[in-house]
Amino acid sequence: MMLLRFAHLSGLGRFERLHHPTDDAVKLRRLSLVYARNASGKTTLTRMLAAAGARDAAQVLAHRRIGAARPPEITLQLNGGIAKFDGKAWSGAALRTLVFDRDFVEANVYIGRRQGKEQRKGLLRLALGPDDVALAREIDALAKRGRELVQAMKPHEATLRTAARGVGLAVDTFLALAEVPDAAEARRPHQAQLDQAVRAVEIRKRPRPTPFPDPPASTLDPIRTLLDTDVRRVADEAQSAVDAHLRHLGARGEGWVREGMGLLHDGACPFCDQALDGVALIAHYRARFDDAYARLLTELDEQSTALADRERWWGQVKRAGMGNVAAFQAWGDLPEATRPEFGSVERGKDVAFVLDALRRALESKRSAPLQRWTVPDLGSVEDRWVVVTAAITAYNLAVAHANERIDAFLATLAERDVDAIQRTLRGVDAAVRRHEDDVRRAVDERARLTTEKDEVERQKLAATERIRQGGDTRLQAFAAKVNRYLQILCADFHLEDLGAERVGGDAGAEYTLVVEAGPVPVASHTADGFARILSDGDRSTIALAIFLAHLDDVSDLAQTIVVFDDPMTSLDHMRQSATAEMVRDVAMRARQVIVLSHHD
Repeated sequence: MMLLRFAHLSGLGRFERLHHPTDDAVKLRRLSLVYARNASGKTTLTRMLAAAGARDAAQVLAHRRIGAARPPEITLQLNGGIAKFDGKAWSGAALRTLVFDRDFVEANVYIGRRQGKEQRKGLLRLALGPDDVALAREIDALAKRGRELVQAMKPHEATLRTAARGVGLAVDTFLALAEVPDAAEARRPHQAQLDQAVRAVEIRKRPRPTPFPDPPASTLDPIRTLLDTDVRRVADEAQSAVDAHLRHLGARGEGWVREGMGLLHDGACPFCDQALDGVALIAHYRARFDDAYARLLTELDEQSTALADRERWWGQVKRAGMGNVAAFQAWGDLPEATRPEFGSVERGKDVAFVLDALRRALESKRSAPLQRWTVPDLGSVEDRWVVVTAAITAYNLAVAHANERIDAFLATLAERDVDAIQRTLRGVDAAVRRHEDDVRRAVDERARLTTEKDEVERQKLAATERIRQGGDTRLQAFAAKVNRYLQILCADFHLEDLGAERVGGDAGAEYTLVVEAGPVPVASHTADGFARILSDGDRSTIALAIFLAHLDDVSDLAQTIVVFDDPMTSLDHMRQSATAEMVRDVAMRARQVIVLSHHD
C-alpha cells in the first residue's frame, strides 16, 4: 500500500495544523522527495511514518506539540484507504514501512555515538534474516525466561540457605537429611544424656550417703559379771591375790608379810569388827581387798562411760540417718541408689530400752557395789541390741551398694562426650527443620523452577544450534552485501569476520572493520575505538550500507514504504551521488520511497 498524502496533521511536533485532504499538488508518488531546511519537521514526519507502520501510539504521543491543548491527530490517505490516529490509538488501513534514520542507526548499528549491546543485537537480527531472527527472538525470550526463573528461585534459595545456616549445615547436606517420624522420641534419650552430662558438675556435688558408725561391742558379759559380783567374791579375789603374792615371795614370804603387818596400828576388821592387832596377814589382806573393791568401782564407772559412749554413738547414727535422707533424695533419679529401710523409730525404741535397762542396773550396782544384782530382762536387752546391730550392718551394706552404683553412674558421666551428644541433637533438630512446611515448599518450588529452567536452557541451546548451523553462512552473505554497498558508496574500508557474540544471555553481532590503518575489532569490549577511527561520514556510510543490505533480504519489499531521513548527512559529493543512485535503485524495488532531506 502506497501513501498518497498527509491529509491532516495537528498538534504534532512543529505542525500546529496541516490539512490537505484533496490537494494534488502535495500528492506523493512512487519516489518522492520532501525537501526542506533544518528544523522544519522532516524528522517528525519520518518518526510519524515509522509509528504508523508499527501502530505505535507512544511514539506519536512522544512528539506532541509543545503547548498543544489536544493530543496529536493524524490522517494519512493511502491508495487503499485511510490510516488514522485519533489522539489515543491508530485505526484504519495498515501500511508497511521501513525507515532509515537516526533511530535505525542507533538501534541497529554501533557507530561510536553511544555504547551498548542493543545495537549489536539489532545488527545481528538484520544480518540473520527473518527465520533466524525469529529463532534469535526465541533465544532472547528463552534467555529472559531463564533470568526470570533465576529471580523466581532466589527467595526459595534464600529460604533454604537461611534454614541450613540456622542449623549450621551446608545447603546440600541440609537437604539430604531424612525425615524424623517422631522428633520428640528421637530427642528424648539424647536430651537426657545431655542434661546429665551438662549437669555432671552439679551431680558430682550431690551429697553421698554415708554408713552408720559401727556400734559398740554387742556382748553384755562384762556388765553381767559386774552385776554378779558381791562381797564374798571380792573377798575371795583378795584372798586369791594374797596367796598368789605369798607364793610369789617364796618360803620367807609369809614371815616378811607378818613382820610388815606388825607395823600396823589400831584397826578393826570391816567384816567382823575384830581387832587386827596380832593377825599376821590381815593388813595385807585388807590391802588386797581394797584393790579389788577399787577395781570393781572402776569397772562400774567404765561401763557407765561405755553406756554414755553408746548414747553418743546413737546420736551419731541419728545424724547420719538424717543426712542420708537428703543424700538419697538427691540421687532420686538413679533407681539403683534407693534409700534402704532401717526402721528408725523401732530401732530407736530398741536402743532406748537397752540404754535405760543398762543405766538402771549400773546405777543400782553403783549404789551398793558389794551386793549382787540380778536383772531379769538382761537377756531381752541383749536380744534387742542384736537386732539393732544387725539393722546397722544391713543398712551399711545397702549404703555401700548405693555408693557403688553412684560411682558407676559418675564414671559413665565422665565418658559422655557433650559435643557429640549436642551434634546428635542438632542433627535431629536439623532433620525436623528440613521437613517443615516452608522448607518443603521452597524445595518443591526450587525443583519445579529448576526443571523449567533446565528445559528453557535445553530449548535455548537447541535454537542456538539451529542458528549456528546456518548462521555463519548467512552472516558471511550479509557481510558480503554490506561490503558491496560500501564499495558502491565509495567507502575505503570494509567488514570482515561478522559473527555472533553472546553477552549477558543475549546474542549480538561482532565484526572487524578493516581501515587503512589496520583492522579494528568491533565488539562489546572494543567498541570505544570505533568512534576514534571513523569520521561522521564513514559512520553514516556504514549505517546506510547495512540498511541497504537489509533491504535486499526483505521478502515483501514490493509492498513496503521505505523512508530515508537525511541519508546524505556528512557525505562528500561522490558518496552523495552514490547514495542518490542507491535510493533510485530501492525505488525500483520497493512499493514507495520517500526521501526527506535538506541537501539541494
